[in-house]
Amino acid sequence: MNKHLYSLKPFRFPLYFLFFVLVMGCAKQAFPPGGPVDRTPPMIIRTQPGADTTNVAQDVQVEIEFSEPVQQRSVEETLFITPFSRYTVSWKGRRMIIEFTEPLYADRTYVITVGAGAQDRRNNMMEESFTLAFSTGELLDVGRVEGRVWVQEPARPEAVQIWAYDLAENSQPNPKNHEPLYITQAGKDGTFALLYMAWGTYRVFAVLDRDASGTYDVEFDELGVAPGDIVVDSLVANPPLYFRVSRRDTTAPVLASARPSDRHHIAVAFSEPMQRAPLLRKENISLKGPETSLDILDAYPDPRNAAYAHLTTEALQDTPFKLCFEQGFDMNGLALADTGKSIVFQGTSKIDTTSPSYLFMQPADSSYNVPLMDSIQVVFSESMDSSAIRKTFSMVDTSGHPVKGTLYWPHLAKMIFVPSDTLKPFMKYTLSLSVKEVTDLFGNTLADTLFEKWFYTVDPDTLTEILGTLSDADSGAGGPYVMKATNQSKGHSTIVLQAAGPYRFKNLMPGEYVISLFHDADKDGEYTKGQAFPFVPSERYYVYPDTIKTRSRWPNEGNDLELPSYKNEQFD
Repeated sequence: MNKHLYSLKPFRFPLYFLFFVLVMGCAKQAFPPGGPVDRTPPMIIRTQPGADTTNVAQDVQVEIEFSEPVQQRSVEETLFITPFSRYTVSWKGRRMIIEFTEPLYADRTYVITVGAGAQDRRNNMMEESFTLAFSTGELLDVGRVEGRVWVQEPARPEAVQIWAYDLAENSQPNPKNHEPLYITQAGKDGTFALLYMAWGTYRVFAVLDRDASGTYDVEFDELGVAPGDIVVDSLVANPPLYFRVSRRDTTAPVLASARPSDRHHIAVAFSEPMQRAPLLRKENISLKGPETSLDILDAYPDPRNAAYAHLTTEALQDTPFKLCFEQGFDMNGLALADTGKSIVFQGTSKIDTTSPSYLFMQPADSSYNVPLMDSIQVVFSESMDSSAIRKTFSMVDTSGHPVKGTLYWPHLAKMIFVPSDTLKPFMKYTLSLSVKEVTDLFGNTLADTLFEKWFYTVDPDTLTEILGTLSDADSGAGGPYVMKATNQSKGHSTIVLQAAGPYRFKNLMPGEYVISLFHDADKDGEYTKGQAFPFVPSERYYVYPDTIKTRSRWPNEGNDLELPSYKNEQFD
């Protein structure tokens, strides 16, 4: 028996081994459970009537068929029909059926758009909007307006709708109250095209309609205003429209709270981020108690949140105080509400025993490839005794040679050192303070046990440039041009041209850059967003369509830009 069993062992082993190899080989070739991940966006593969069909019946029923099952709600929410018509939607598998509740107009071109927000059941979105045009007459309208939108994160370009109003039908359209004649949706890259438009003059807006209400909610939605109206006819090649989409704030800011941490320090909060000037000028602030007024010794913004500010004052008491800001503006230029300029709070006589601390510096501590900056900034947690710092501050280069310069204080929590001479390239610089001698205004010494910060300046052989020529289609435009070269990881560089012509971005770190610009027509240094109603056009804005790649020591030349002109009879 034992002999027989042993004789089987050589035979069994190869069979088991062969079975194991086959199973493992099959396992390696199979897809993971559930099959491959579907990343293919849905497409529209058939329509009835077909694209550009003419002489369509006024009681037509439209069918749109997708390449795969879709999320029906996502399609219906991005469905636009112009001119405006009432309709109902039903579904048969992958087919969407549109029925109009009233006969269509005779001799009109109708445009049905399915926006890029339409999704399949795997949440894959269409790559771009789809447009179906047909006519109830013998001819199709052929007008066209194209462009691109830019949004602020976390918003997505494909969430933006483009609304066009015919000024012959409504000379003062208000997107808050009026439905547009033509509407489409931007694609993932922000590009859009309004197609099959009738000839006429149009006012166009870019609207991020967050609640899909079909109207523009000033406080909730975001808006982009065109720099001019567009004339659409067969004889005019329209320039593309470029929109910067953002929320328009119409609510005036207010002073929200004032909380003392001790008898010399008050933390102040506003309802939204505020501009520093003129808000934090000491003469703009008053602090009154039951019997006397207290001086404001220092006022400065919170370095991390522009909705907060900090005051250093004469000694408070355990009594109510009234704090008042005579003037102040939020980031959109709205003034403090008259009823929100002052607040009453409970004072305290608590003694200040908290040590001040170093927060950060610019350039950052221990950083490399720092540009040859004309100043170094150091920020502290509270108002400091500047005279003590002047006595102990030093800045030296790699060889220990002192760097001469001037110290000044925009406020007592921020020190700025301006070297007398330009910093040297590829050099280590060290900033030092004698910790034991540095105090705040009330004698508390610096919390840090050592203050020694350093950075290395950039090697000039590392740097590069971007050059080109800016031209303006509006030869009579006045005002400067503000240009910005932006790299996602390396920040941005800004230059101002007083007139169209050659431009040059110097001392850039190598990498990929996007160039944007606006025409500062009002010469205030800021981009003017315009408003919808009453209509105020935005300043012209442009983004160079190509990403510019740069290498060390190799200037990237020939990046020529032309700013479009939107002048017409309404703005001449």
